[in-house]
Amino acid sequence: MTTFTKPSTAVALLTVLFVSGASAQQRQTGQSFAISYGIVDRIDMVKVGNDGQPTGVATGAVVGGLAGSYNSSHGHQVRDAAAGALAGALLTAAIKSHKNKDNMAHQYTVNLVGGGTISVVVEQGDIDKGDCVAVEQGPSANVRKVTPVHCTSASDPAVQTADVTVKQQEEAADCHTAKEAALKATTESQIDVAVKKVRIFCES
Repeated sequence: MTTFTKPSTAVALLTVLFVSGASAQQRQTGQSFAISYGIVDRIDMVKVGNDGQPTGVATGAVVGGLAGSYNSSHGHQVRDAAAGALAGALLTAAIKSHKNKDNMAHQYTVNLVGGGTISVVVEQGDIDKGDCVAVEQGPSANVRKVTPVHCTSASDPAVQTADVTVKQQEEAADCHTAKEAALKATTESQIDVAVKKVRIFCES
């Protein structure tokens, strides 16, 4: 919720250096993400206002890629209210960058492997009903398409090994870095590059 242009070698190199350095710094500070898996049960389009805040979303949905609050069958949890404003900023950046005249975002309702459901509102629309996805929640939140192996069983030993866990945390941290950079973008060209980088690091 896009046409990609190939960056020059120099720009690509700088991008790799910047993201790698930022992600490494985040991991050194002990930043971690709660990652759960599930099957997408429903996809709804929700309207985004001029302030970047979506309307008509499920009560307690994770909004805009930055955690606000969420509901599940395990209870209701409220996160930092300030995250809502940052979420709006990211949605607005994505919409302006890609000239989305309808100002719409995607709301995914996910049936979690461990039980319960969660609704996530994000800009990208690369996920289909029935897909196995990872829901990443920490300083920011994200939903991305993953291998169906993650949705067979929450207790599958293949997905609980240390190397798999490290990879999951690294991907979530890199996505968070890209989201923070997008929130700091000010010019049209910066926003365009930043939003594309969010797609690169946050989508499947």
